[in-house]
Amino acid sequence: MRPSAPPKGEWRTTLDVAHPLVGKVWDARRHKFTGPDDVFAALAGADFVLLGEKHDNPDHHALQARALREMIARGRAPAVAFEMLDADQQPAIDAYLAAPGATAAGFGAHVAWDARGWHEYRWYAPIVEAAMGAHLRIVATNLAKQELRSIVHGGEKSIDAARAKQLGLDVPLPDAQAVEQLEEMRTSHCGQLPDEMLAPMATAQRARDGALGAHMIAAAAAAAPATASRRPVVLVAGNGHARTDRGVPAFLYAHAPGAKVVSVAFVEVDHAETTPAPEPHDFVWYTPRASDEDPCAKMMMKR
Repeated sequence: MRPSAPPKGEWRTTLDVAHPLVGKVWDARRHKFTGPDDVFAALAGADFVLLGEKHDNPDHHALQARALREMIARGRAPAVAFEMLDADQQPAIDAYLAAPGATAAGFGAHVAWDARGWHEYRWYAPIVEAAMGAHLRIVATNLAKQELRSIVHGGEKSIDAARAKQLGLDVPLPDAQAVEQLEEMRTSHCGQLPDEMLAPMATAQRARDGALGAHMIAAAAAAAPATASRRPVVLVAGNGHARTDRGVPAFLYAHAPGAKVVSVAFVEVDHAETTPAPEPHDFVWYTPRASDEDPCAKMMMKR
């Protein structure tokens, strides 16, 4: 099957660029390889689109920008939501986009993107440029830093019942998924988290999923008064948030019944795997890897 683009030589990352999965798209719903046009057609027909990523892979952001441009070319005008923007930044975002002379390049500085600890804004700028070029709304979705800190330190006890319901925390995860998420917290922090911090961190992850999903639903409802249908919304977020079993899509299934949700994960190939591994996403688009560095080794060096 032909690569799904870009051709070899045009990837921004190069590790394992000759891997047999690079450039291919796996349709996890139908258990077969497919092409980019099928992905873009699915996105154009969706109410909610999740474009996952590994944050430090520039190819993932280039493909996210391409997916948004393809949606626009097919006549959709989605709101574009970002995990990287906190909800309390929305007034400043709206003011900037309404100002004369606003540019995608200036947007990053205005929201202090790089200073807030996310990976380089220049990688995300083409997504913002596509959104601004089509006069699309940009939506901040993440928990405000103060609320997130409160949950990380206090866990479920720090959230009142009304807020827990808003974030989907009033319904517990199935036992197997809860155990899996705790283990994910352990491994993603390189085994350095004290055991008593695992549950609060897992709660914070679920709260962030709920916040991302709730803001997507709110953005969808903000369609023009004359428009009866839901406004489509695209979310740019890490692959963990885009997973269909217990991420943002699960929140959307529960709180926007009947909505069509499509999740695309942009995934780096694995040295040892030459066939698609089970992934909790609708489509998996394979790319080269950005780095061979061991993040846990770097973490240990900083201790």
